[in-house]
Amino acid sequence: MSAYTLTNLIQAAAIKMGTLAAYRPTPVPTAGGSASVITDSTLALNVNELVKGLVIVTRSHTAPGTAPEGQISSIASNTGTTITVSPAFTATVEIGDEIMVIRPKYALADWRRTANVALQALGDIPLWDTSLTMSAGKTEYTLPAGVVEPLEVWMQTNTNSGDNEWVKMDGWRTQVALPGATKTLVLQADNVTPTYKLGIVYMGMHPTVYAYSDSIEIPIELAAGMLAWYMINRGGIVSKNQTQADKILSELNDAKARFTPRAPKPTKFLTW
Repeated sequence: MSAYTLTNLIQAAAIKMGTLAAYRPTPVPTAGGSASVITDSTLALNVNELVKGLVIVTRSHTAPGTAPEGQISSIASNTGTTITVSPAFTATVEIGDEIMVIRPKYALADWRRTANVALQALGDIPLWDTSLTMSAGKTEYTLPAGVVEPLEVWMQTNTNSGDNEWVKMDGWRTQVALPGATKTLVLQADNVTPTYKLGIVYMGMHPTVYAYSDSIEIPIELAAGMLAWYMINRGGIVSKNQTQADKILSELNDAKARFTPRAPKPTKFLTW
């Protein structure tokens, strides 16, 4: 699984787009008493100027890596020193937490939709599926949805979480009963180990992302460049943002040139 998520992607793309992102240089000095209100006594906002913008909690001060870190919500209203979000975060934004505010040019739904269009515009990429579990005496397994033809098949040799010790399998093949039907993965009988998972590397479109924690399966620089380019074109390129658009496109072309699709290497952890 990638270490990057939809949250990271939106942050990186907003920064590339310049004026959209207002990244706080210091942690939030004060906080509201709920998960829906952020109070910052240093703000000097116009009433409701941020409505339909976004807030991303980029760091939880007291417990990094825990809620609401990484969560995204839409801005419902603001006063001079408070921002109210809806839906509420799953935990309170506390004193010392760090946030990013994205200005209200695009709604969260627009970011999500455009992220999926941008990611899938790259075409097929190597993906990893671990949804199949081997059963005693069973050598034939229907391929999971989305897997047309495996590139590689791996076998889990350790069921401890985070320590799978994947081993590449040989001697497997696929077969199909009828034209157009889903293929069946056929294993050698001596390779079947009950209760252990199969890992399948295959080519497919980038999975749809929706939740803030959904994984981004390509390098973040390429993904952010794609999203920023699609977003800036969505709003229209004019003389005011031409320089920014040229910079985004140049960085995107550089990222594409460096990107070589390759099969994930399952070890103890699957990483790019």
